[in-house]
Amino acid sequence: MEMVASEKTKASPEHETIIFINKESPTHYGNACNDDVETDNYKFIRGGIKWNAVSFSVTYNIDSVPAAFKQDIIDSFDEWDDHDPLPGDFFINSGSSNFVSFTSIDGPGGALAISFLTFNSAKDMIRFNIIFDEDEAWNQAGGFDVRYVATHEAGHVVGLDHRN
Repeated sequence: MEMVASEKTKASPEHETIIFINKESPTHYGNACNDDVETDNYKFIRGGIKWNAVSFSVTYNIDSVPAAFKQDIIDSFDEWDDHDPLPGDFFINSGSSNFVSFTSIDGPGGALAISFLTFNSAKDMIRFNIIFDEDEAWNQAGGFDVRYVATHEAGHVVGLDHRN
C-alpha cells in the first residue's frame, strides 16, 4: 500500500486545509513533503502546523462507521495515546466537530482513506476529518486492515506528514 503526498486547499480566508490521500497504488500527488524536517523514522507536517496546547485532548466523533470497525478506529487513536509524550489521553472518542466516517469516495481500487486537517493563520490545527472509502474490501482476505489505515491517518492528525 502506498500513500499519496498531501495537497493543500483553501478552507476560508483565515483557514487552510491539508488533504492526505491514502491510496493503494504507488502514485504520488502534491508537493507537501519538505525534507528539512525529516528523520529516518518520521516527518512533521511542513510549516510547523500543530495542535496549539499540550494541556487538552483532541476529541473525535465516530460517524457513519460500520459497527464491526468502530473498535478498530478507537484502538488506532489509542495506539497514538500509548506512544505520544503528552500526559493523559490526547485523543478522546466524544462528540466533536472532528469526525471519522465511511462513505463512498471513488469506488473500489483507488483512495482508501482521506484525512483533512484544517489550520488557522497561526498554524494551529483546529479541525480534522478522516473518511474511509466504504467501497474497499475492509478486514477481508486480500483486503485492507481498518486499524492499520486508521492508525496511519491518525498519525496525520498528530502532525506527521508522508515521508519521501
